[in-house]
Amino acid sequence: MEKLVCPDKFDKKFMIELVKYLGGDASIIKKGDFGWREFGKFQHLRKKAEKYFETAETGDPVWAAFQMYEECGSSVRWVMKVIKNAKLGDPGYVASLMCYHGAVSRKWAERVIENVQVGDPAWDACLMVQYCGSTREWAERVIENVKIGDRASAAYHMYVKYGSPLEWVEQVVKDTKTGDRECVLRKLKKERIKIEKRLSEMKKRR
Repeated sequence: MEKLVCPDKFDKKFMIELVKYLGGDASIIKKGDFGWREFGKFQHLRKKAEKYFETAETGDPVWAAFQMYEECGSSVRWVMKVIKNAKLGDPGYVASLMCYHGAVSRKWAERVIENVQVGDPAWDACLMVQYCGSTREWAERVIENVKIGDRASAAYHMYVKYGSPLEWVEQVVKDTKTGDRECVLRKLKKERIKIEKRLSEMKKRR
């Protein structure tokens, strides 16, 4: 049988094809929704599915691994292995989700985000601050050091939400060649105008 291509989005059609590909009886699937929760009822296919996703060379297998953990009973240890070996998808995001759900430690998720070579680790660092208690200083270091993802937008988010210095954001944007740089530059220009206006008003009051 020709290898089933792992997709980016896991719709009903793919999930049914996966059942067939793994040797399951798709004829027992009833009309209506058929997603990860329904696939989880095919427990005799779980190990085969895990093997399929951990060896996938296309699509978003790391997201599939998270769904396998959430809905199908796959172990934390297995998901951690998929995240650690991921060359596709956004392993940092999945690591942050696993941390948020209490399945892995904050330190482990932070190490993943610091070292990933795919995805958007800059934004993943923001999520770790928001949901998992990571420090602003840690996220700033990640955003400064990573070479992929939307560093500019992540840095601006840290300024707006968590008080990172505007000067720091400007330096990150100056140094980055990835992400929505032009949009952030426009926002920074507006912020500078606001600051200059406030400073001018303060001087007038003196």
